[in-house]
Amino acid sequence: MSSSFLCKLAVWALAIPPAVLAIPAPTTFDRRVPGEAASVNSRAAPIKILIGNDDGWAEANVRQLYADAAQAGNDVVLSASAKNGSGLGSLNIHYGAVSGAEYGSVPDGAPQAGSNQTDPRLNYFNGTPVAAMENGFVELTKNLWAGAKPDIVLSGPNVGSNLGAVTLISGTIGVANYAVKQGVPAIAFSADDETRQSYTALQPGDGSHVFSQLAMTITNQVTSSAPFLPNKVSLNVNFSKLSANCSSASDYKYVFTTIYPVVPRIGCNGSVNGS
Repeated sequence: MSSSFLCKLAVWALAIPPAVLAIPAPTTFDRRVPGEAASVNSRAAPIKILIGNDDGWAEANVRQLYADAAQAGNDVVLSASAKNGSGLGSLNIHYGAVSGAEYGSVPDGAPQAGSNQTDPRLNYFNGTPVAAMENGFVELTKNLWAGAKPDIVLSGPNVGSNLGAVTLISGTIGVANYAVKQGVPAIAFSADDETRQSYTALQPGDGSHVFSQLAMTITNQVTSSAPFLPNKVSLNVNFSKLSANCSSASDYKYVFTTIYPVVPRIGCNGSVNGS
């Protein structure tokens, strides 16, 4: 296997509803993922980005993506669940007052919706992942963007991959699906790394940094010209885990596929395993 294929990430186009479409890659989408030398600040103009996930608003992956997207000069808002909502798909349920927020990030008895004390663009909602994203569309856009919709929704990066039939119950995918139903393009990111940790525990070299860099590189490519994606289509992007041969964003190569439901899982060693 050529060394240029040591480390890969796989991207699927999802059409919602009713099924996955086999569509060609958009002509404006560069099939090559540049290395780390390509800064996350490479966008020519800022865009409105609404970020969600299904692992919870205090998870390290999503907070790093929020930080990198904002650092790039974009107008970024995060709206995610107060607790882990993995596997809840497109369920839209409101839980009411907070109880048992992840990592103790919100005190029990706090209101159903709230924000970080020092950054009102970091928001939790005590409900399923899709309910949190709905709150972003209905309430946060009204308060922070004068009612304007986001230009794009980013979901994740998820803790763990989302491949094959798992996408049917994935909250990460559910968040992206909700967005496209509102007429907003969306990208769901997932990483084949089950390490869960609070954003407060992030350290240099953690996978969250690499996954966020990859997510921003792809986001910048997708949003380089309009329309960002075909109508009612989202992208499902999966990153392989870090390893000796796959330790930085420059090690990853891009693969575009619409194979479903038997989706290949692309690993750092170049092997392909059926999901």
